[in-house]
Amino acid sequence: MTYIGRLAIVALLALFCLGTASAGEVKSKTKAPAAAASSADAAKKFETFCGSWLDKLRERERHNKTRITWEKQPSGVVGEYVGYDTETSRMVPPADVQQVPVGRLVYMELRFRVAGESEAVALEQKPEIIERTEVTELFRYDRGTWVY
Repeated sequence: MTYIGRLAIVALLALFCLGTASAGEVKSKTKAPAAAASSADAAKKFETFCGSWLDKLRERERHNKTRITWEKQPSGVVGEYVGYDTETSRMVPPADVQQVPVGRLVYMELRFRVAGESEAVALEQKPEIIERTEVTELFRYDRGTWVY
């Protein structure tokens, strides 16, 4: 399990422990117009926040590709690096920021393998996906801003 995956599990457990409310704490299901507007604003901000987060993952993948440790083989070289499937991510903003101001972003972390006669040739090849890990990131909404 990756470091990010372990962090996501710890965050989920913390959310579960903190998210249980007593009967006296449960609020009315009727939303005030201000609360509905606040939730819509938070959802819009969450989409923008997730877009920038996915951009950071794309940049991290480009960086990882430049830091490959190459292994010499009789046929050339082989290397592995971590990348991300940012095209099929899911963004789940909270339904009501007044109750649970936590949003989720789910994406796939991929381990790629590239091989070729040389490092340059290997990097030109389509990478082989050798491992997939679903990652869930939890973000909190604090004072009108999404934070990690």
